[in-house]
Amino acid sequence: MINSIIHCYENEKIASIYCDLDDSEKHYTGYIKKVDETSFLIAHITPHGFYDGYILRGTEEVYRIDYESEYEKKIEKLYKFRNQSHNLSIPNEVSLFYSVLKSAKQNSLIVSFIFENSHISGFVKNYDENLIYINCVNDNGFEDGFSVINIDDVLILEVDTEYEQDLNLLHTNQG
Repeated sequence: MINSIIHCYENEKIASIYCDLDDSEKHYTGYIKKVDETSFLIAHITPHGFYDGYILRGTEEVYRIDYESEYEKKIEKLYKFRNQSHNLSIPNEVSLFYSVLKSAKQNSLIVSFIFENSHISGFVKNYDENLIYINCVNDNGFEDGFSVINIDDVLILEVDTEYEQDLNLLHTNQG
């Protein structure tokens, strides 16, 4: 699968990537912005062709990749017709995961860390080789304390998707 992900990345093809064997309808569609030996970063696009942030997943979780089908062609047209873009600069760090953390921190973007049975959202305050320090934001956009999480427990990293955009809008307009 990694070769297909790299192919889509190198040829700037919109791809639909499937990672959940229990839900064969669930997929991520967009441009692969970066890829390394263990993960890929997709510039996610909604089914209506709108910007939907970035999602980092492990390459070992991918069981299916579609590209150049009518669905991906439709999404690409909608994305272009709506003049959408993904402009987040991703620096080159030790790994793609750390690159995304650094970019989210530098740009003050809300991030969601998804675990086996839960998630936590907030601003990345700091991180090291083992831990991430988060200024948490709750579902109503209010700051809700701090959390320290183990990097190895994160399954999915979402940055500035519709959910995080909603949290940020609520957070910045609390008055």
